[in-house]
Amino acid sequence: MDKSALIKLSISYILCILFLIIIGGCGCGRRGSQNPPGALVPSVMVEDALYYTTGMKVEIEIDESEYIGEITSVVSLAQWPEEDGQANIPYEGAPYARYEGGIVLLMQGDWILFEKRDKN
Repeated sequence: MDKSALIKLSISYILCILFLIIIGGCGCGRRGSQNPPGALVPSVMVEDALYYTTGMKVEIEIDESEYIGEITSVVSLAQWPEEDGQANIPYEGAPYARYEGGIVLLMQGDWILFEKRDKN
């Protein structure tokens, strides 16, 4: 193999590697993004107050007698709940209870803490 053919082959390999790097890196910023554009903080309306998720799992056991309600309807994550028992996350039927100034909502077998926040 002559020198010019070897150079062309090397350049071809380099271009192929660069092409694969560029194509492979195109979706890097999209991975791990769970919320669609315009999504609000996951929240639930309880006794005319909005409670926002902290995302924190609480290791407690709550008896059914301590439940103060359950999610009765669901709105889009792009909307704020407006009625008691309404949430903007798809957990219709999930129970909630009072916990340390906030509430906990049973989500996929775990109690998740929600805190009451000002509307501003």
